[in-house]
Amino acid sequence: MSQADRSLDEKVSLQQVPQLEYKRLFVVCELLIWMVALLIPACGGFYRYVYYQQFQQGTCTITGGEVTSQYVSTKNGGYTDYYVSLSYIVEFPGTSGVATQGYDSPDRTSFSWEGEAQSVVDHYPVGTMTSCWYNRDHPTDAVLVFGGYSLDRAWATFWVAIMAVGLCELLPVLIWYHRVRLILVLRKRGRVTKGVVTRHAQYHTKNGVHAVSIISYTGIGVDNQRVKGTLHGPGHLRKKDRVFVCYDPYEPKKVLRGEHPTRTLLIWWIILALLLLMAITSIASLLTYLVAYSSE
Repeated sequence: MSQADRSLDEKVSLQQVPQLEYKRLFVVCELLIWMVALLIPACGGFYRYVYYQQFQQGTCTITGGEVTSQYVSTKNGGYTDYYVSLSYIVEFPGTSGVATQGYDSPDRTSFSWEGEAQSVVDHYPVGTMTSCWYNRDHPTDAVLVFGGYSLDRAWATFWVAIMAVGLCELLPVLIWYHRVRLILVLRKRGRVTKGVVTRHAQYHTKNGVHAVSIISYTGIGVDNQRVKGTLHGPGHLRKKDRVFVCYDPYEPKKVLRGEHPTRTLLIWWIILALLLLMAITSIASLLTYLVAYSSE
């Protein structure tokens, strides 16, 4: 180590290095963000439960019917699903009726051949009056066959979503704890030294061979003893190149290549983590909403 590098390290006085303690409010805010992001999609089943509790029985008059189809592609070709689509007038007190269409809910019945679906349509000729179920707040949401939505089904959707969404949100959580928090620590109490490229290594990945440089550095630990550590750098660095390293004297394994992390870098990682979290939450909410409609 050169005299200049030794002087740089020796200037570190750990008695003057501030201990970084996360404020309780900051930690609480972190937990609230993750909990909200997790619970919003997980509660999709309960949204549907409350929604279907508003359905009540009424009378509908059939005005038309047809069979619709949907082709489903598979690895071995595909198949066609057939569905019943009926038009009817929902009659309830205070109105002359509301026109809408559908057949069943919350689980939409599919048929493997057209004749089965057509037999259901034929069972409801135009002009037939039959019982139906409708949402009292939105009468156009009406069905002839109502399967109901149980609280047990809502809970089942909740626990499945908790596990699935929790796994998906590991990525932004890891980014937050391994980058955002690390940068916060190093900006507060990080110390800069110089490391040296000691060797190169290659890692085989799906995309080919990935080369990295192994950087060794020496710093001063919390007990005023010198500590040694290593970190990875880009593969293009030459052996014996001197590289700035910013490390945490209290936990020397917390280290980043370069000088003190900038505020711009911190903001960039925060935005990345939050954008990933919002994207996962939005997609998971949509999927949970669809799962809430699926069959039990």
